[in-house]
Amino acid sequence: MEVVALTERGMSLIKDSRERNVGSQMSAGKAMGINQVSIHDWETGRYKPNQNKFVSYLKLLKIDPNTFIADKDLCESVLLSCYPNKRKIEERPKVEYKSSNTDYNVLLTKEGRKHLKELRIRKFGPQVSAAVAINVDPATISNWELGKNNPPLQRFKCYLEALGCPNETYLQNNEYASVSEQTASERSSAVASILNKKAISPQKSLTLEKAYILGTVGPGDGYVGYRTLELGVCDKEFAQYFAYCIKKVYGVDCKIYKRIIPIKEHNPKYTVRLSRRNAVEDVMTYAQYWKEATWQMPEKIKNADDELKAAYLRAIFDSQSCVSIKKKGLVMYLSNLRGLKEIKWLLGTLGIESTVSDHTNILRVHGRKNLTVFSEKVNYVIKRKREAMKLLLKSYK
Repeated sequence: MEVVALTERGMSLIKDSRERNVGSQMSAGKAMGINQVSIHDWETGRYKPNQNKFVSYLKLLKIDPNTFIADKDLCESVLLSCYPNKRKIEERPKVEYKSSNTDYNVLLTKEGRKHLKELRIRKFGPQVSAAVAINVDPATISNWELGKNNPPLQRFKCYLEALGCPNETYLQNNEYASVSEQTASERSSAVASILNKKAISPQKSLTLEKAYILGTVGPGDGYVGYRTLELGVCDKEFAQYFAYCIKKVYGVDCKIYKRIIPIKEHNPKYTVRLSRRNAVEDVMTYAQYWKEATWQMPEKIKNADDELKAAYLRAIFDSQSCVSIKKKGLVMYLSNLRGLKEIKWLLGTLGIESTVSDHTNILRVHGRKNLTVFSEKVNYVIKRKREAMKLLLKSYK
């Protein structure tokens, strides 16, 4: 990225030219198609402007870009400039860094992160300019300063060098930082041993509880991560039953975390999380894709008996459907039309007829006979939906 470092005289000049030729910062921002805050930041030196945009801005102000950028009194430096003939380019050092499992992490203190941010603002300005200096994503710099991630030692040394800060001075100051005693590979092994400290022996056969788990994590409200099975919902009995299924299948007692949402209209959220890599591997043996858009119905579910199919459908309807007494039916929306038609087929194998709209991606179950069979064979775990189902059936009488 090409950025321009303006002097105080340069900032004063573009401000005077803007007031004379364009008017307010808001008018200049609209003419450039950017926020007026950007214009303010350029004129006050808070941020260094991107050169391509700044060249367009100079033309708007009726200033010759070549003359302006070549004048050291107006512009201190052009980083990665596209004007090599006008002045000497101030190129940032090219940092060659490759991540390694044998590298150590730097543990920054609160004071260290604060000092690091001050150095970055003084040297580069915005995080994006600092990120270019060491060939990393701007989010990486942000995560270091916020304490979300610990920087690798070798990369951090390169960053300190780019900031003009001696490595030894910073790293040997316990108030700023310390170096981890474990390498990346050692930390990974330690994390893996913690996550698998209790050996899991998943049920090899497809049980009712496992079928419910499979329906919950895909395409239901659950989530399959690298080493996590998780469910976050507003219905406590849904979370409790999912935790019960986890206990039955994987033998692990999962805590149910309650989070209060600070909005009156919202109910608390209950979260169940199982962090075991071999549990995820067990789920992945049934299908490879679990996100709603790419979800696949496991072949073992298609070939299972009616009770297992019903348990699987119960989890999906708990997650995705609603009971509409006004429309006298069950309604389910999925972005995955192919998957929706597979659910329709599975309902059909239980004697439950349904319709799927190709235009709205909505599945509907209606008719007294179909709803009665659904209530008897599938139904809901969630209490409010069970109660609504009873009212729906009574409405036919």
